[in-house]
Amino acid sequence: MLLSTALLGSTALLVSAEETPAAVRARAGRLGTVPAALLILSATDLDDALAAIEEHRPSLVVLDSIQTLRAAGAPGTAGSLAQVRAVVEQLGEAARSSGRPSWSSGTSRKRATRPGRAPWSTWSTPSSPSRATGTTGSASRGP
Repeated sequence: MLLSTALLGSTALLVSAEETPAAVRARAGRLGTVPAALLILSATDLDDALAAIEEHRPSLVVLDSIQTLRAAGAPGTAGSLAQVRAVVEQLGEAARSSGRPSWSSGTSRKRATRPGRAPWSTWSTPSSPSRATGTTGSASRGP
């Protein structure tokens, strides 16, 4: 999706806390030409990611992985519940203030508290600016 967005001429930003930009570019290069519109930032600090989003105003942002980002001022270590909540909240606020939709997703590994439940859980949080109220709501189609 990132590569497709960049190939169509729109700016796409990958914020990766787990791989270097060189490693990501090498992997993308195996799929073909890596367009200049594909921006890659290696960061674990949310403020760095938000600054890049503000500076480049990409059409698409992917954070790999959201649980590796750390929000200044929030308690706990990266990946803790308080940190993930703070990161999602600040990313949602950035989306609302820019008028662009966002979709946060992640995977957490917790001990199953009930028999039969998987120890891995995947979650996602859609966020889009509501034209009528300026509040957060589910993404929808239409004018």
